Amino acid sequence: MYHFVEGKSKSETSDRSIVLPQVVIGLLKEHHTRQLEKRLRTGAKWVDRNLIFPNRVGNFLMLKSTFPNQFHRLLRDVWLPHMHFHDLRHSAASILLSVGVLAHVVQELLGHSDVATTLGIYGHVVPLMRKDVVDKLDGL
Repeated sequence: MYHFVEGKSKSETSDRSIVLPQVVIGLLKEHHTRQLEKRLRTGAKWVDRNLIFPNRVGNFLMLKSTFPNQFHRLLRDVWLPHMHFHDLRHSAASILLSVGVLAHVVQELLGHSDVATTLGIYGHVVPLMRKDVVDKLDGL
């Protein structure tokens, strides 16, 4: 049984603006164009829920079956290891911290209410950053 919720976000901090790289904005615009074309081809069967990633007729994706299958197929096609979709969030946060993005900025992107949560989950990256700090100090 699937349950969909439309309405208010989990918390006040869940509603936030995010900045996207231009490459992502371009890809989303292309996706939107293809989606409009598909909507025209589908005609009256299209369910207009104003979703970014709907199923074939505009309705909700059945996340427990369709989306994971598509995601895992994509990973296989590009020779990446098996992972869960949510692992991408973890990877992005770890990468951002490892390249020197401030923990407070990563906290805001992830929507954590406290930086301690961010560092508690992704704190393993911080020791890697210590060597970078020492190298920078040596370079001064």
